Amino acid sequence: MADLKVFFGLLSGLCRKEYYDDATITDEFLRSELFADAKPEVYKKQKAMAQGLISAALDAELSLNDVPAFADQHQLSEDQAKAFAKFWKSNQSKLRDVLIQRTAWRPKLKKSSWRVDSTIKTSRVDETNVQHLLLELAVVEQGKESLRLMSLDAAGVDRLLEDMERVDALLGGTVGTSS
Repeated sequence: MADLKVFFGLLSGLCRKEYYDDATITDEFLRSELFADAKPEVYKKQKAMAQGLISAALDAELSLNDVPAFADQHQLSEDQAKAFAKFWKSNQSKLRDVLIQRTAWRPKLKKSSWRVDSTIKTSRVDETNVQHLLLELAVVEQGKESLRLMSLDAAGVDRLLEDMERVDALLGGTVGTSS
């Protein structure tokens, strides 16, 4: 039973340290809490095994149904297999979310809106019916949302469309045009 708790604690601690960015979890802390009476080599070996299991499970996109076969494949003891199953059941979706967040593009576009405005003749402006595209982008960067506003004339809109077509071509033509 002690092995189950120790191995579960090691898996959870490494997960918090490496994936959830918990700065309070250090190697020294894990070693002193879980392997205080063991030689440093024992901790290093167990840590490497636990890190390898977490990494392999993430790489394989391991489902809960596949955990017993995964444990057999990695020759885990009965207590280690139980600890890993318990760990994976409580952390699988959170770990996948963390990996998705780490690989997401930054900054992220949260919302966009646009409208076309026409200027009218006033005492200060001689031009009439000059249209401008007003583009408003809500961008999230490092958890903070900011609003970016752009005003484009006809030439600016043409340049924007050309840039979008170049990006589309680089992506293999995944974005179609509507007619």
